[in-house]
Amino acid sequence: MLSFWLILIMICGSSLLEAAVQPLDLAAYRDGMYLGPHLTICPESSVPGSIEEIHQKWDSLGCSDQGTEIPFLTLGEGSYWFRLQIHHAGTEPVAMVLENNWPSDFVRMVQILPSSDQSFGNDVDRTPFILHRYAAHRLLFYPGTQSIYIHMKHVGSVRLPLRLWSEQSFQHNKYKEDVAASILVGVTLAMMLYNIFLLVTFRFKQQIYYAGFLIATLWYLIFWSGFSQSIPTPWRLLFTKTWMASACFMCVFLCHFTIQFLHLHANSPRLTRTFRIFYWAFIATALVGFASRAASFQIFSLLLTPFTLLCMGAGFRGVWQRGRPAIFYLVSFLLIILGGTLENSIAMGLVDPKWSFWPFFAASNLQSILLSLGIGDKLHLDQKSAHNKIVTLNDDLQQHVHHVNELVDRKTREIHSIMTNLPQGLLMIQKDLTIHRDFSSFCTQLFEQNDLHGREALATVFHGTQWGADRMAQLHSALQACLGEPELAFQLNEDCFPLEVRRQSRRGEQQTLEMGWYPILDTEGHIEYILLSVRDVTSLRTLQVQSDKQMQRLELISEIINIDPTAFLRFMKSCRAFQAENQRLIQNLKEYDPEINKILFINLHTMKGLARSLHLNKIADIYHNIEHHLADLRMGQVGFSRDRLLQSIQDIDNQLDTYEIVCSKDLGRSMQINEHALLPMKDLEPLVQRIDRLDINNSHETKNFVADIRQLFTQLYYQAPDRVFTDIFASLPRLAKDLAKEVPYVQMDLDEVLITHEAEDLFRNIFVHLLRNSMDHGIEGSAERFKKGKSTKGAIRVHLRADRTSMTVDYSDDGRGLDLKAIRNAALRRGLLGADANPSVETMVAFIFTSGFTTSHTVSDISGRGVGMDAVSRYIREHGGTIQVKFPDNVDAQATYIPFSFHITLPSHFYYLMASVAA
Repeated sequence: MLSFWLILIMICGSSLLEAAVQPLDLAAYRDGMYLGPHLTICPESSVPGSIEEIHQKWDSLGCSDQGTEIPFLTLGEGSYWFRLQIHHAGTEPVAMVLENNWPSDFVRMVQILPSSDQSFGNDVDRTPFILHRYAAHRLLFYPGTQSIYIHMKHVGSVRLPLRLWSEQSFQHNKYKEDVAASILVGVTLAMMLYNIFLLVTFRFKQQIYYAGFLIATLWYLIFWSGFSQSIPTPWRLLFTKTWMASACFMCVFLCHFTIQFLHLHANSPRLTRTFRIFYWAFIATALVGFASRAASFQIFSLLLTPFTLLCMGAGFRGVWQRGRPAIFYLVSFLLIILGGTLENSIAMGLVDPKWSFWPFFAASNLQSILLSLGIGDKLHLDQKSAHNKIVTLNDDLQQHVHHVNELVDRKTREIHSIMTNLPQGLLMIQKDLTIHRDFSSFCTQLFEQNDLHGREALATVFHGTQWGADRMAQLHSALQACLGEPELAFQLNEDCFPLEVRRQSRRGEQQTLEMGWYPILDTEGHIEYILLSVRDVTSLRTLQVQSDKQMQRLELISEIINIDPTAFLRFMKSCRAFQAENQRLIQNLKEYDPEINKILFINLHTMKGLARSLHLNKIADIYHNIEHHLADLRMGQVGFSRDRLLQSIQDIDNQLDTYEIVCSKDLGRSMQINEHALLPMKDLEPLVQRIDRLDINNSHETKNFVADIRQLFTQLYYQAPDRVFTDIFASLPRLAKDLAKEVPYVQMDLDEVLITHEAEDLFRNIFVHLLRNSMDHGIEGSAERFKKGKSTKGAIRVHLRADRTSMTVDYSDDGRGLDLKAIRNAALRRGLLGADANPSVETMVAFIFTSGFTTSHTVSDISGRGVGMDAVSRYIREHGGTIQVKFPDNVDAQATYIPFSFHITLPSHFYYLMASVAA
């Protein structure tokens, strides 16, 4: 708005002075004088097309003059025509130079000669590049009054500082200005190269931005100094189109330089953000300049003042924070502001343009020099600070090294003391498999040799052991494969190094040595030594063996102490009986016999079940492992070995002996069942039978006496079945817990009979299998029973009936029943059925009593080997009884599961009817 009013005032003033414009008399001129008062001005829009018409109609075009030495036309984009009239009173032509000392995009000059016999309207020649920076034209003035028309176009500040020179004076003045301009441009170029050198040397970001700033400044000065006017046209057009962009990029690089130079990113984030806003604003202004230089110039002029104030504020802030390089930054910007203010004042027409070139150029050069000095000073301060840090770090390092040396000396003394007094052998094995010179003093005592250095390591360490040549060669090869190799080689051969050996010392003592092997790496990660630690653990191992035996004894005590003494003695009696039978069968074997294997399997499986029911885990595990071996024999997976089987039987006997020792010595229990057990059963039974045949009707007293004797002997020989079955079912909670099921209900319906000890043993042997079969295969889990609408707890039912001829026992559970499909598939797998066979339900059910028959696909310590029902059937048959599977009437043979019960029949000598006792 200010520029508009200035232009308006100048135009009005020039119109008032139009009549005062007079031709210039060459007689009154002086070198370098400004010709503004002798110029008339007309906008291009008012000027006709050809120079002839312009010359003829100039006085009628309404042209004006400003009356000033240097006319100021506009601040923006303008195109004007000027007329200069010169009167030559002499008789000979005079050569002069007419100079336009202002950069412009386009200048054309036409001279109208005073006489008609001379050519009309010749365009004057421009001086070559070596003559001047701006438009300078060599003219030949003839006698008379002649007109010179000047056409100028420019974007920016449009002024016409027109000067007239003699050729000699022009050359002299041009030489001085060219030298001064070259010096100033050269200084800027030198500063640019200097900062590029700093960039390459130190690689600081601030050098990158400042070098970019200097390049943009140099580009701008080449245009503004007028050098671009005298170079070939394509390059001149490039400078003309991009001078505004170069000014914008000066400010862009200056934003980044200021942030880095003054450390604003760390000290003032707010100023940093403000500079970044101006950064993008100047980039946008540069882009606008490619479309409209006039708009770009106006935007740049608006941004320049607040940006300069921002830079000044950043400089003052840096000085306030006692940053010495910031002083150079602040002074350089005070200079550039002074030069820029003068430059803008000239561009606005407020100051005479005769000062236009030198103040701004001088300020720019001083700025580049001061900022370069500031960068150098900053680098010097940074180097000094780095040097001080290095000195401090060096002092700290020396103190640390001194401290480390003291620590190393102390640790060395401590290690030497440890190596001297440590009751453990420590030595290092070298690459030649000899002992290193550093070893603990205890090694000489342990290996009974004074000087171990250089001795063969393996021969020294393994002297007196039972190691053969093969094992020693293997260890020798392992050590050679590790030493000098990466650590991975030790990991691959680690299994070859023994951790414990037994040896006989040179004094004849047996020793147990514990060893540890460790790799020691060099700086390249290769194994330089093998560290061997040797410890005499003879006493420790003796104590450990004793402790293990004591722990085993305590575990056995914890197993036995919770068992009823009578039940334990009964278990031991059964085990001894089975052991005797098993040993007899094995001793008579010369080769594998499937039938003998089956009997062994049944006996062991039965005893394992009895042991599990009493929580005797030690011997149950032994039974289970021997079972596994017998199963492998049956499948042909291992070969037959009678010695192996006899050793297994011996292991069981050893464990039973240990149980008896613990029971008698540690718990103080008697290994005799009861006093009445001393009576031979083979003698007691005929005695009772003879009493039954006595005629007691002859005498009342005899009858009563005989009845009392019968009652006494009956109680000694027979047992109440409810007590026996209660004792048998006591194992259900443990069995249910092992199978993660709830403990089932037990329903017993028993006749009033007494059973023999033989019947009691038989019931214990068969029910251990029946209960395990019910819990594992029959009774479902709680979730499955709940889905079927059953009680989450299962139920087991036992019915005992007796008459004078036989005793029957019916056993059942409310589980899922017999899985006929699984039985059929198992029979097909074992070849018991043909693929097309259609057997009856009774035929398929009979398969469950076959040796090795099982529907389970997995083997556990409870079931899965196909032994349980075979054992039940065998025990009952051996005692003269029978077992049958009963079904409901009209059972569906195609059903998946069918309910059933076991019907067991035993002969009369296994029981005694209570009615007989009463009689």
